[in-house]
Amino acid sequence: MNCSLLLRLPSALLLLGLLNAQAQEGKPELDLKSLEPGILKLQTAAKKAIQDGTGNLDTQNVHWVFAFSTGHYKSDPLGAQAAREVATQLVQNLGVTGDRVTARAWEMQIWEHKPTTDLTRTLQGNTAEERTALQNLWPTTPQQESVGGHDTEQAIVSLTQEFQNDAGTLIFLVTNTAASIGAAGQKVLGLNAPDYLTALENWNRVDSTRDGATVTINYIVKTPERNITGSLDVILVAPRTFVGPALPEGKNREVLRQEKASEPVKPAESKPFPVALLLVPLLLGIAYLLYRTFAGGGSRGGWVLEVEGQRFDLAGIPVQKVVVALAGTGVSSEDGTHVVNVPQAPAEKFAEIIRVPNGIKIRSTSENFELKEIDGKVATRDLVLPFKPDLPDHSAVFAGEVRSSSGIPRHIERTLQIRLVKE
Repeated sequence: MNCSLLLRLPSALLLLGLLNAQAQEGKPELDLKSLEPGILKLQTAAKKAIQDGTGNLDTQNVHWVFAFSTGHYKSDPLGAQAAREVATQLVQNLGVTGDRVTARAWEMQIWEHKPTTDLTRTLQGNTAEERTALQNLWPTTPQQESVGGHDTEQAIVSLTQEFQNDAGTLIFLVTNTAASIGAAGQKVLGLNAPDYLTALENWNRVDSTRDGATVTINYIVKTPERNITGSLDVILVAPRTFVGPALPEGKNREVLRQEKASEPVKPAESKPFPVALLLVPLLLGIAYLLYRTFAGGGSRGGWVLEVEGQRFDLAGIPVQKVVVALAGTGVSSEDGTHVVNVPQAPAEKFAEIIRVPNGIKIRSTSENFELKEIDGKVATRDLVLPFKPDLPDHSAVFAGEVRSSSGIPRHIERTLQIRLVKE
């Protein structure tokens, strides 16, 4: 561990200690705007890296690859949120239709954080739906049975090998510190390893700090009593010769972004129509909606809820009815409600999924094991997921301190896959 890293550890420990102390008095929150200066520096570095590789960001598509070190995610959830937000904002600020975005996670090695999900997305514009889709790519938890630590050089070797045939790729490693930190009993690859030096023959690690980061991004965490400053490092790795696919002929990146931003909404063509003929179906429609909502209907036929692969038809389920309860292995229903048993979760019912007029609501029912994140963002205790056919997949993280049979508390964290699909 180098000296500069040692200097940063006390401030990191202070930050974690203060956040923990504030937990009982008010929920600390990440100030998203505080990330903007660091993100602007990272954007400048990305543009220069492409230019240094004789490429042109204005006329070529880019494959944006974001790799997140996750060993600290359990102890530093707001730092993890800051890392994900950096990636999201960078793509929103620079990306255009046709660019690709890929997510990876790493600790001592690259690990599959969502093994059943395609973690590469081709951008279709700059919309709120696109932002949500991007956030669904990012990792939200440490590796299962994580022992902490991360090997930056090993991650660079693995990622450059994976994308060696894609010369239009920019790789961003987002971490709490650029310096490699060996987990207990494990050695890091090191800056002089042959595999690492071979990787740098075709790829350039853009270093600007003594720890080997391209940019250090500071951010602010707001607490009831004071603002606390945290930081994360981003390492940019770029091809020494950048070759990305050409943008549509005659258009550059800025033109494409402006076109999308100013794209008009086409109004429906209006034709004269007798108002009286409209009143009857309108009144019938209102009456029908009122009946569905208040007389126990409340369904939008064709919607199916999937929780960890188990399917529940929402057609005919009344509003405010519990569709399914979430509980640990071996816990059964006492009132006839469907139960999804979650391995490694505490042996109690810890949440309910409830039908609401426009989707479902996830309600935590345990003070020890609560919903902490949904789709990479901090969750509320009662969280509504609306019906969105284009965004069916959701990742819900439940976590808490649970006492074992011996009385020793331990941290448990489980990520559940939830889907709302229309059939």
